[in-house]
Amino acid sequence: MKFNFFKYFMLAMPASAILTGCISTPATEVSSVPDCLAGSFSSQIHIISGENEFNANITKSDKIWNAEFSQPSTLSGVELVFEDGMVSASYKGLAFSIPKDALPVQSALQNLILVSDNLEALNCETSDDENNNTSDIKCTVENDLCSIKGNIDNGEFELITDKQGTPLTFTMENFSLTIEFSDFSKNTADATQNNNDTENISDDSIENTSDEITTENISETEASDN
Repeated sequence: MKFNFFKYFMLAMPASAILTGCISTPATEVSSVPDCLAGSFSSQIHIISGENEFNANITKSDKIWNAEFSQPSTLSGVELVFEDGMVSASYKGLAFSIPKDALPVQSALQNLILVSDNLEALNCETSDDENNNTSDIKCTVENDLCSIKGNIDNGEFELITDKQGTPLTFTMENFSLTIEFSDFSKNTADATQNNNDTENISDDSIENTSDEITTENISETEASDN
C-alpha cells in the first residue's frame, strides 16, 4: 500500500511563460509565436485528466520544473522534479528517479514541458532552418485572448493566455486533458541581477574615469611647477 500514490501522480504529470506582444484583434494570426513558458515562474494549477482531478503548485527555474501536489489527499505532499530527462519523485521521505520518457503519454506535466521545449526551439530557429519541425505552431488573437496551437509527439495542443501573456489554460483533447493556471507569477530575480550587473559596470566606469581625471590633473600640476 505504501506505493499506491504512484499510480495517481503518474496520471497527473504533463510537462511545463510568457506571452508578450499579443495585440487584441478579432481572430488575427500574429506573425510570430511568443515563448509563453519562458524564464522562471510559479503558478497554481488544476489538472483535469479524464475523470481524475489534481491540484499542485509548479515552479520553473533554469529549465528545472518542480510540482508539489496538494489534492487529492492521496497525493498531498508528493513532489516531482523534472531535470535533464529524468524525473525525481519524493513522498514522505521516500525518493527515487525514473527516466522522463518512461512516463505514460497521458502525463499532464510531461506534455506541458514538451510544449515549453517546442516553443523555446521555435524561437531559436531561423527561417532557413531545414530541420524546422515546429513551423505548424501558430498564435492567433481573439477577444483579448491569445491562442497557441500546434502538435507535439503526443498530439495536438492549445495554450491560451490573456493579452498580457499570462497562461490561462492548456488542453489536449485526445487525452481529455485540461490544465488551468492561477496565481501565475514571473520570477524577476534574473532581471534584477542584470540591472545590478549594469550598475556595477557603470560604477567601475565612473571610478576608471575618475582615476584618469586625477592622473591628468597631477600631470598638469607637475608641468606647471616645472
